[in-house]
Amino acid sequence: MRRPRLGEHVAARRHLVGGAEHIVLYDTRGDGAACVGAREWALLQGADGTRDLDGILAAAARRGRRAGKRQLAEFLAALETAGMVVEGRDPARPPVRAASDPAAGMASEAACRPLRPLEGYRLRCDGSGTCCRLYPTTLLAPVEVARARALCPDMLSGGEDAERAFTPERGPTMRGAACTAMVDGRCAYLDANRLCLLHGAGGPQAKPAGCRLFPRVFVDDGESVRISVLPECACVLASVGRPGGEPLVPAGARTRADLDPAALVSVLPERIGLGAGRAAQRAEYCRWEALLGELLREGAPDIPDRLWSLARAAEEAGLGEREAAAAWRAPAPLAGEVVASWIEALGVRAGRFERRDAKWRAAQDMALHAARWVGAACARLLAQGEPFPPAAAPAAEAFYLRALLHGGRLAFAPALGAALRDRAVRLLVARALPAQIAREPAGPADPALGQPLALVEALLRGHGLEDYAADLSGRVASATFPLPGPASKR
Repeated sequence: MRRPRLGEHVAARRHLVGGAEHIVLYDTRGDGAACVGAREWALLQGADGTRDLDGILAAAARRGRRAGKRQLAEFLAALETAGMVVEGRDPARPPVRAASDPAAGMASEAACRPLRPLEGYRLRCDGSGTCCRLYPTTLLAPVEVARARALCPDMLSGGEDAERAFTPERGPTMRGAACTAMVDGRCAYLDANRLCLLHGAGGPQAKPAGCRLFPRVFVDDGESVRISVLPECACVLASVGRPGGEPLVPAGARTRADLDPAALVSVLPERIGLGAGRAAQRAEYCRWEALLGELLREGAPDIPDRLWSLARAAEEAGLGEREAAAAWRAPAPLAGEVVASWIEALGVRAGRFERRDAKWRAAQDMALHAARWVGAACARLLAQGEPFPPAAAPAAEAFYLRALLHGGRLAFAPALGAALRDRAVRLLVARALPAQIAREPAGPADPALGQPLALVEALLRGHGLEDYAADLSGRVASATFPLPGPASKR
C-alpha cells in the first residue's frame, strides 16, 4: 500500500493490566480484534492515509518509537489482510453540533414535543461504579477530554499528553470523540473505592455526558419524547418499587428543548419490520406497545413464553390487538428444542469473546467474568432442557419488558419477531446465571452480581454479543421447529 491508514471502522482501545499496556484494535464490522504494543500503535497513528512508509516511520520516530521499513511493511500487510488497514485518506467527518444550542438541527415541531418519562420510576444509583466496569470504554467529546485532563492531570500523564489516557473513538487520530483507557478492567477515572475521580474533582457536571445521562434512553415516537432506562446496571433494576431516587427528567423540564443538549434522541422508525416479510406502520406499533403495557398490569407468570408467542403472532398475523392479546394470555409453553439453537448461538459467541479477550483483559475484568458465566449458563440450559428455570424475580422481569417497550428498544431491531425471541433467551440465561456465579470462590459481595439480568444486558449490548440474534435471524423462517446450527461468524 502506498499511503495506508487505519480504517474508520477500527476502534483502538487502551488496556493497562498489571501495569502492562495493550492497544486492542476492534473491527466494529465484526468481532475481529488484534492486540498490538505501544510501538505498533505509534506507527498506526502516523498511518493516516497521507504518508508513505517513510513518512509513517518519521512520524513514529517523533513519538519516540522506531522500527524498520520491512517490519512496518509486514505489520501493515497483516492488518490489511485482517481488513483493518485501507488505502488513502478517510472521508471528511460531518461537523459536530454545538452543545450550547439544544435546538440546533431540530425542527421546531420536534423541539416542542412533550416529555413522557417512564411512569412511576425513580432511579437510585448505588454509586458502586458497576457501569464503569462493564462497558468497553467511556466516550468523551473534545471539550470533555479537555476538562478531564484539567481536573485530573496526573491520570496516566494525560494532562501533558492526551494520547496517554485516551484513544480515538475510531481510526488513528483524535479529531473528534475519544475513549478513556481501561485500567485492570475499569475506567481509568474510577478510583479504588469505585468512585468517579472526575465527579469528585468537579462535581456531577464534570462527568462525560454519557455518564451523566446513563441509564436514560430517549426516543421520539412522533408525538412525544419518551424517557426510559437501559436495564444494564444493577441499580436500575434494584430501584424498582423502592422509595426515593431521582426522576428521569429534571424538575421543570417539559419539552424536548428542555433536555440536556447532549441527550441523544432516537426517532422511532416510520416502518417497523416484523419478520416473515411483514412490516407495520409506526402508529400501529405504538398501539401494540401500549396494549402490551396494559397486559403487563394483568400479571405475567412467565414472560419468555409470552415473548415467543408474541413473535410468532407478529410474523403470522401482524400487530393486531386481538392476536397479540391471545398470544399474551394463552402462550404455548416454550419447548426446549425450539429455543435450543438460540441459546447455543449465544453460548458460542460468549465463548468466542472470552477466549479472544482473555489475552489482554485483567483477571478481575467484570466483562470477562460475565462472558464466562453467560457461556456456562447457556451450556447448563442446553444440558438441562425443560423445564427452564422459573423467574426468581418476576417483578424485575416485568419491569424489564416495560422499560424496553417505553424506550422503543424493540422497534430498532431488523425484525420484531427476532427481537422478541432474543429477549426471551436473555431472560432464560439470566435465570440460569446465579448458579454459575455461586460457583465462584467466596469473596466480597459485588453489587454487579445482584441483578444477573443487568449483567446479561450490559454484556450483550456493550460488547456486541447481541449480534448472535442477527446471525440467526437471517436463517430463521419460523421458530416452531429446531433451528439449524449455532450462530455463524459475522
